[in-house]
Amino acid sequence: MSDSNQNSKGGDWKDREIGALWLRKSASGNKYLSGHISSGDNEGIEDTKERVIVFANKDKKSDKAPDYRIYKSEPQQVKETASTEAKSSNDSQSNEEDDLDVL
Repeated sequence: MSDSNQNSKGGDWKDREIGALWLRKSASGNKYLSGHISSGDNEGIEDTKERVIVFANKDKKSDKAPDYRIYKSEPQQVKETASTEAKSSNDSQSNEEDDLDVL
């Protein structure tokens, strides 16, 4: 195959690309995909990237059910803030309960 054919095909794929995914492994050993999907194009629409996460459908009961499900991914900072708030809320409830035990 000539270089011009490879370059034109490579360019075609690059022009059609809408995102990228990386294979990851959770702390518990489960595999999943994490990455982004881009929206917009070169016609004056601003290109935006939506973070996504993909999990295998463990509840698949028939061939019509999807093999994978795609979800919007929350930024890590939001997750950490939410878990910190939940923890501090639980801690304050525990402290209040501890105070009640003292009374």
